Amino acid sequence: MKRNSLPVSALADADVLCRALDAMCRKLDGKAAAAKTARRKRAAFNEALNTAVEKRYFAENPLNGLRWNAPAVNEEVDPAAVPNPAQVLRLLEAVAGQSGRGRHLEAFFGCMYFAAMRPAEVIHLRIE
Repeated sequence: MKRNSLPVSALADADVLCRALDAMCRKLDGKAAAAKTARRKRAAFNEALNTAVEKRYFAENPLNGLRWNAPAVNEEVDPAAVPNPAQVLRLLEAVAGQSGRGRHLEAFFGCMYFAAMRPAEVIHLRIE
């Protein structure tokens, strides 16, 4: 790990910081990560650098004043990745056939697909 890592002091260099931030916007396979993922990773990185300031590795957070924008991410859903209604019905039948909570999960996933509900919305549904 030591051989393949940069010293903490290297983070004072803006180019190194930009490369690190760019890397946070990519998944391990090299494809672009979701914008939300990049923001979450940048926030965690910022907190790590704040800790480095507290530990006196830096006089101030090197991210302060750095001009960097996350690369644009295409948030469009690939239609080929979304099952069609007939496929969903077959999937829901298979889920319903599972013992235990199968019928409950059939309703849960059915609401998500057919009513375009988010999981947090579905779990608050009541028969009333």
